Amino acid sequence: VKAFKGRTSRAILDPDGPEAEAPPPSYQFRISTLKILIEVGDGANAMLVAKNLMLEDDDNVEIWYLSGLAHKTAGAAHYATAKVHLKA
Repeated sequence: VKAFKGRTSRAILDPDGPEAEAPPPSYQFRISTLKILIEVGDGANAMLVAKNLMLEDDDNVEIWYLSGLAHKTAGAAHYATAKVHLKA
């Protein structure tokens, strides 16, 4: 995730740089990565992946749910956000 996160930030800062030419992993791959991050308890990176997925498609209910789980996994400081994302 760190390599992906770094590549994304450099591509945003330098849209013409060599990192910008490499396509990001597929949307489904990033959803799978998000699920794994939640499962292993890496809430901080899970929240970053969820945020980027939501920026691409905020109508995806699965991403809202996973984002809530990511915030819950990140700890008590993020419980309020988790409740918003997990609210039925």
